[in-house]
Amino acid sequence: MGKKVFISHSTNDQQIVSLFVDQIICSGSGLSIEDVVYTSREDSGIINGDDIPLSIKDGIKDCMLFFMMVSDGYKKSEVCLNEMGAAWMRDDLVKKIILLPGVDFNQIGWLMSLNKATKILDSSGLDAIHDQIENLLSIKVQTATWNRCKDAFIQKVMELISSNTESSETGSDTIDDDDEMDLLDIRDKFDESIHDSIEIINSLSGELGDYSTRLNIATTKLNKISANPKGYSTTQIRGVLYKCANDMDYLSYFYETKIPLLKEKFDHFIEYASMMNQFPCSDEIRDANRTATKTLIDNMIGTKDEITNLKNTIAELADIDKTLKKSKNRLVKANQQLLDAISFCISRATDYLMS
Repeated sequence: MGKKVFISHSTNDQQIVSLFVDQIICSGSGLSIEDVVYTSREDSGIINGDDIPLSIKDGIKDCMLFFMMVSDGYKKSEVCLNEMGAAWMRDDLVKKIILLPGVDFNQIGWLMSLNKATKILDSSGLDAIHDQIENLLSIKVQTATWNRCKDAFIQKVMELISSNTESSETGSDTIDDDDEMDLLDIRDKFDESIHDSIEIINSLSGELGDYSTRLNIATTKLNKISANPKGYSTTQIRGVLYKCANDMDYLSYFYETKIPLLKEKFDHFIEYASMMNQFPCSDEIRDANRTATKTLIDNMIGTKDEITNLKNTIAELADIDKTLKKSKNRLVKANQQLLDAISFCISRATDYLMS
């Protein structure tokens, strides 16, 4: 009998994808690992000595559900792109695009996707995947079991990302005072630091847009529940509370990982800007630097306004549950830390413009 699910992934993403297979596909949705083609694990059905390319081809030919676990590594992998191409040849195959951490919706135009992608830590998106597996493969798992597995998955992925972020920061690039740099080198580094800072700001803005919409909807529902709790069942209330708390926890986590990165990249920008001031530069170069800096400031001001709007939305959220209150307090704190960081960056960049 053929496999039911094919997991197309880069081996560089094995840690997160293995968690997805174990917690979401198997434990959470009721599939056996023998029903899954997942080449990073021997227990997924590809046996030592098998013709792996042939096994992959047969897996795609026979499966009912095809997951593309998209990352930067996926986009650079010839094997992954070949798997995707083979899957796209089957009109009857259900295809799901999962965005791993660090990949945004605006980065997947190259996929020419037929359906909307799902971020791997999006609780609602994971629920939709679970429901689709149940309907497509006629498998039924208790809701409590699914929620427990989903919660464990989200927590473990967050811990994994946090651990990888800390390792990356420990080994991050620093400016080597012993290396003599000329003006062209410094200008390249200056441009790179501004580009990196803008990318971080834009990623924050993207997440803010996604979650502001959800929080506005949740705020309306929670305020209605708070005003008339008897009009809702316990299951309905818990569902809204859980969804809202999970969204806030993820946004807080996103803030907490991006704030130190923003500070690091912005510090590089200021340092390289100061180094350039030590060189005689043409008016053309100075104008280009000022234009780039103004673009950075405009981006930061726009994101700061979005954060302030979100802050007002959070303030309107009713405290009707301890878990929700804890998540709300965490987000309020993270929100203020981000506001402070961006305000400080705007101030320093403005000082540079005026120097």
